[in-house]
Amino acid sequence: MSSMHVCFAPVNVYNIPGLEVWLEQMAAKGWRFAFTWGPLVWFEKTTPDQLHIHLEPVRRPANEEDKDLSALYAAQGWDYMGLFRGTFYLYSTMDPEAQAHTDPEIQSYSIARLTRRIRLQLWGLTALLFFLCWLIQDRFSGWSWDLRYFPLHTLTTYYKPLWMLPLLPALILLMLSKFLSLGPLYRIGHALDCGEPMARPKKLKGGRWLKAAALTLLLVPVFWLFQVHYSDTVPLDELAVTKDYVRLNDLENRPGFSLGNWTSHEYAGLSWSPLVPSRYSSRQYGGYNIQSHTTVLENGGTMTTYSS
Repeated sequence: MSSMHVCFAPVNVYNIPGLEVWLEQMAAKGWRFAFTWGPLVWFEKTTPDQLHIHLEPVRRPANEEDKDLSALYAAQGWDYMGLFRGTFYLYSTMDPEAQAHTDPEIQSYSIARLTRRIRLQLWGLTALLFFLCWLIQDRFSGWSWDLRYFPLHTLTTYYKPLWMLPLLPALILLMLSKFLSLGPLYRIGHALDCGEPMARPKKLKGGRWLKAAALTLLLVPVFWLFQVHYSDTVPLDELAVTKDYVRLNDLENRPGFSLGNWTSHEYAGLSWSPLVPSRYSSRQYGGYNIQSHTTVLENGGTMTTYSS
């Protein structure tokens, strides 16, 4: 059996009582919290323990242990287990009656600070959403989908950043996850203001929105690789060795065609943009000679005829 286990949290990542219940249930099954990576939670295999878990909101964005805070908790019998998504310090004890906070006012303050942080994040994500909508509208405006050749030809012929399309639903799902987390935090804050303990949920739910956002985000590299692999243009040197590729100089001796005073241009270049894959293209320019003959008519007029 593997010594590590990774999964999404089944509850909203800001639902403190729900996360504590879930982490205690995992410890009872022999899976002890190890660390988090993005939306994923990692556990290591240990002997089953009946742990009592407490999540303490960080005072500011953190990526390491707060030594002073851990010392205060250690004096009360709590052990530091790790940092949960840069949002909570995670502590545990074997005493089911242990209290992490004896002053509801201090605990209420930390919850209010976390709530303000989420509201600011929502404002930032809203601004990002409007910018992304504008960028997608600007890049894809006037784009017609030809269903006769969909999807391969349509998706590869047009010079569009296809990988941006999954970003929009992923961002909306992430915002929904954060917005729904405000409800439990407001309820916790209200209970603490009334001098009541945080109520622990009987059913774990709410984590599916963040999971859906993470899985939708995985479509970004898929769209990118699709467009890179099925590029409809190739370097000129590669085209030149094929039988179907015709150069202007090859047409000079054909009837009716001459470069004449036209300048023959042959261009091959590499197009690059931070929003779309690199693409090669080639162009050649030439022209037909147009000869004219003027005939004087009997009534004094003229008639001009053209031939190539």
